[in-house]
Amino acid sequence: MKHKINSINLIITLSILLSNFAFARPQYSMLSGNKCMNCHVHSQGAGLRSSLGSYSKKDVGFFNIKDTWLGNAFENISDYNSFADELITFGFDYRMLSARLGGPENSKREYFTMQATPYLAVKPFDWLVFSGQYNFSNRVYPAQSRWTAFAIIQPDLKYPHLKFGMLKPSIGNFYDDHTSLVRQVASPSRALPIVPPDYAELGTEISYESLKYLSITAGIYKANNMSENTIFDDFGKPVPLAEKNSLSKLFRIAYLPRFFDNEINTNIGASIYNNSDFNIINLFAHFGWTDKISLLTEYMISDKKDLRKTNNYSVEILYNFLDALAFSARYGKASTDLIFDDSYTENYKSQQIVFGANIYPLPYIEIRPEYRIFDREFAKSYSAQWVVQLHIYY
Repeated sequence: MKHKINSINLIITLSILLSNFAFARPQYSMLSGNKCMNCHVHSQGAGLRSSLGSYSKKDVGFFNIKDTWLGNAFENISDYNSFADELITFGFDYRMLSARLGGPENSKREYFTMQATPYLAVKPFDWLVFSGQYNFSNRVYPAQSRWTAFAIIQPDLKYPHLKFGMLKPSIGNFYDDHTSLVRQVASPSRALPIVPPDYAELGTEISYESLKYLSITAGIYKANNMSENTIFDDFGKPVPLAEKNSLSKLFRIAYLPRFFDNEINTNIGASIYNNSDFNIINLFAHFGWTDKISLLTEYMISDKKDLRKTNNYSVEILYNFLDALAFSARYGKASTDLIFDDSYTENYKSQQIVFGANIYPLPYIEIRPEYRIFDREFAKSYSAQWVVQLHIYY
């Protein structure tokens, strides 16, 4: 195979890179053995960090923020992100990406703001929480939502909790990197996500998280945003993946036992999302050696009847060299069938290899350099480049 790098591939790569929004990190769940809900307001992670989530990161960095020129100005804010006995909890995520655009002859490095999202939660009673967020960065894909706003009701920790409002359906696991090929459609043109980052719908979920080793969620949602996500039929007419004002259903279950005196952590489960003739099935098996290594595997298939099928998987390993420094590698493969009629189907395959590092020079500041190789088998070409992401969070 003759490999070449061209500007079209770089633009396609950039369109994938720009889909990187802040979610949770299953890697750190596997390193710590904690459920995502222990550090986030959302039971599956993502978005606003709880006081424990913020506190756990306050000393993670090569240097302490109190030892810098900022002095003690941030002494209190670096200890807690909630006030008045957790009546108010706040936070934010800001991400900027640096990548090269253009062909090998005339490429230049450019900078993009991918996310600028403040979070807020108000807890007037022990059993009631209101939470929301708004992303001020540009909307990249159809079906994305700039905002969420929902309420959580839980009379007691031993009972299930009910969440309703504009929320993110708990499909699989939430990641902070949606460039993972397992969630992409392999196609001859621009790479598109199966479910876009920051996807949210008006709906309700009920979750049971009272047992440390078990997580169960069931949800029902409108499909107004998903209806903006379209594919083309045999006649070139755009067809929505879900009909507007229809209802989508979801069920998710995960088993999270720990072994060998809590040295080995696991998270094995599946989710099923359905809207009429559109389905997403996500299977995952995550493993972790406490404070040292995490291994994430995921298999995801989607099916829009008589129009498109995807069959994707990924494997990612992260080595936690220091609290402030981790190294990672990921391999992913995506296969997409575009169905034109009963006798004709086009198949496209793509592969992705990513080598990266997570560097924390100071608490709440992350620098993430990555080398990405994106190989579209049907085009007999690949693109490869260094990208760097700056992440400031709280």
